[in-house]
Amino acid sequence: MGIDVKLDMQAIKALEEAAVKSAETAMELVASNIMDTVPLDQGDLQNNIYVDTKKSDDETHVFIDHNCVYARYLYFGNKMVDAETGKGPALIEDVGYRYRKGATLKVKQPVEKLNFQNGRTDHWLDPYISGDKSDFVQKAFTAEFKKKAGV
Repeated sequence: MGIDVKLDMQAIKALEEAAVKSAETAMELVASNIMDTVPLDQGDLQNNIYVDTKKSDDETHVFIDHNCVYARYLYFGNKMVDAETGKGPALIEDVGYRYRKGATLKVKQPVEKLNFQNGRTDHWLDPYISGDKSDFVQKAFTAEFKKKAGV
């Protein structure tokens, strides 16, 4: 007695596509929700948040990123200085923070935190990673996947 299994490859592909689209939608929701906590001066950091998808042969990763060079600096919230000179960055009007060309940065000692205003904060994604919103992405993904996959 043999068992014959046939896979509907079109249905599997449709489910895979629904999963990717659902993950992208969930990340877009996170990106829109963090707008109230991302540091805000002129809006460059907020305006340069994007969701991207990287695909390989057997995996797909959907993630939120920023294309501002200083996003990591603000995310960790520590004042940084040139490791050689010990001096901090100069704010160049309409350009952002600049350091000496080729400078290696280090956290200023003693550690000084950046001061953000109006409820803005560093580590703005932490609530979604390990905080009180850690189930947000899973719930958003699941709800969207049910709609897209017809489950």
